[in-house]
Amino acid sequence: MPKPSDFGHWWYWVLYEWREWNPYRLARKITHFASNLWAYRGILWHDRDFDYFYLLDMIELKLSRMGSHFDKHRIVVDSLRIARECRVAAELCRRINQDNYLVGDITNESIIKGIDRKQADLNYLTHLIRKKILTWWD
Repeated sequence: MPKPSDFGHWWYWVLYEWREWNPYRLARKITHFASNLWAYRGILWHDRDFDYFYLLDMIELKLSRMGSHFDKHRIVVDSLRIARECRVAAELCRRINQDNYLVGDITNESIIKGIDRKQADLNYLTHLIRKKILTWWD
């Protein structure tokens, strides 16, 4: 919150807060919150703070919802590309969580290849998010 001594910024903050709390806007925020809570109910119910699985599960749902939103509403210039990137990142989260990287018999070589495949997916996911996340809303 701005300092009261900075009257211009303080006055803007007061007007902004008043605008945020008008009844129509407040009703929309509550409705939007309730729909988000409903969409994330399964993840929130099972969420735990001790494993990367739950984080990737949350990111997967968020990215798939964003991909659908960009695809449906076309709110930015390159919506189809952004929707595809969000869906690719969501699929990578799903693959990492499923952990089906072992192919064939369980040998030391197949385990090492599986670990390498999982690490490659994780590297691509973090690369995609690091490089593209700031362009998904421009």
